[in-house]
Amino acid sequence: MKKVIYSVLLFAGVGFALAACNNGDYNANPASNANNSVNPLAPLDSAQLAAFVTTGTPSFITATINGSSWSANGDTAASWYFVDTTGCNLITGISGGKFFQLQLRNVYATNIYNMGHNNRVTYGIVADYGDTTGEKNIHISYFGNSGEVQILQNNPVAMKGTFYFQAIDSATGDVVNVYNGYFNVLKF
Repeated sequence: MKKVIYSVLLFAGVGFALAACNNGDYNANPASNANNSVNPLAPLDSAQLAAFVTTGTPSFITATINGSSWSANGDTAASWYFVDTTGCNLITGISGGKFFQLQLRNVYATNIYNMGHNNRVTYGIVADYGDTTGEKNIHISYFGNSGEVQILQNNPVAMKGTFYFQAIDSATGDVVNVYNGYFNVLKF
C-alpha cells in the first residue's frame, strides 16, 4: 500500500513540475521578431549602448524598428520633449505612420535603466497610426522581456540617450524590436 501511495505522489509531483515548466507557445522560427531581441540575461553594457550614437540637429529620435530604419527628424516628421504632470520625461516622435514615445521617470545622466518586462517606470511605446482600419497596434516595452536606456545627457537644455527594447501588443501578441535607438531632444 505504501508503494502505491508513494508512486501516486511521485507521478503527481512530476506532473506538477512539468506543468510549471510551460512558459507558453514555443517559437522555433529563428527569423521571428520574438527571437531577434537582446537576451535579457545578457543586457548591453555602456560601450555597446554608446555605439548607437548618431549625429543630427536636435531635436530628433532615430532607431531601427524590426530591421527598418526609422527617424523622427525633418520636414515630414516631428519629435519633441515635455514633462507630464507626474514629473515623467516624455520623448515623443511621429514619422512614417508610427508614433513613438519613451517615458522616463527619475533618470539621470550616465546611468543605464532597465526597460524590460513589467517595468512601468521607464518604458517605450511604438504604435502604428497610419492603418486605414483604425486599429493602432500599440506595442509597449513592459510586455516585452528586454530593453535598456542609457541617459548620456540630462540638463536644463537637452536630453540625450541611447536605447533598445522589445515591445509587444497585448491584444495580438505581435512583437516589435527597437534597436540602435538614439535621441537628442531640446527641452522647451
